[in-house]
Amino acid sequence: MPERDPVLNQHKHVGEFIIEASVELLNLELINRGIGPDRILAVLDLPGQTVANPTPAKFRVLYRAE
Repeated sequence: MPERDPVLNQHKHVGEFIIEASVELLNLELINRGIGPDRILAVLDLPGQTVANPTPAKFRVLYRAE
């Protein structure tokens, strides 16, 4: 059985935050947290709700935590 590379076997931690769906706010939050484009894994669109208790659309950002 081949030996496993310890670097490939390390667990990377994934961080996340949720912010109002605005590109300007998203960019400011990434800058404030020191998250560069190379660490962003996904930006997911969370739709808002327009009926009953209106809520704005949001972004859920997943990134590699260091």
